[in-house]
Amino acid sequence: PYIVEGTDITYVGFPANIERVLELEPDLIIASPFGDLDIYDELSAIAPTDIPEALPNVEWETSMRFMGDVLSLSDEVETLLADYDARVETLVELVGDPSEIEVSVVRYYDDSSQVGLQMQLANAFSTDMLADIGFTRPESQAYTAEEAEEVYGSPIAATLSLEELPLSDGEYLFAWSQGPNAEVDAANEAAWELLSEDPLWG
Repeated sequence: PYIVEGTDITYVGFPANIERVLELEPDLIIASPFGDLDIYDELSAIAPTDIPEALPNVEWETSMRFMGDVLSLSDEVETLLADYDARVETLVELVGDPSEIEVSVVRYYDDSSQVGLQMQLANAFSTDMLADIGFTRPESQAYTAEEAEEVYGSPIAATLSLEELPLSDGEYLFAWSQGPNAEVDAANEAAWELLSEDPLWG
């Protein structure tokens, strides 16, 4: 659902708004495994519809290869993945021994003018990349998808209060955010200002 500014892509909502999709008259629909399963029949009535089995937030390389197959861009995808592997090797050389470095990842966002926080677990897209480099995770995050579901109610992320921030401890903490448009991005950046000024963050 996240659209890059300046691209000629129409946002159709999440889950997809059937009327908006219908207006676009697509030749092919690639639906989301998260929000579009319940409207698969309606989407299929508009155009051939495919839903990847792999979850993009967890099995991102498999998801990329799926997109490459569907869009006849498999060679381009393999080139991107090879470039990714090369960059990982470069980072490992620069870091030295990443297995001795413990890292955490937190997503911040606007939550009704308050700071929302999500600790990314070991199965998330961003942390999967850090694992490829060889960084380790604090004990509070080093769960399998099944264990994380039991402990936090999600295989990829845990919603935190500011008081629970110590769960995301580590030698390095990566903080990130994203939104579907500039308005949401601005609200998220305002949340970052609130977070960075809070004594619990510092």
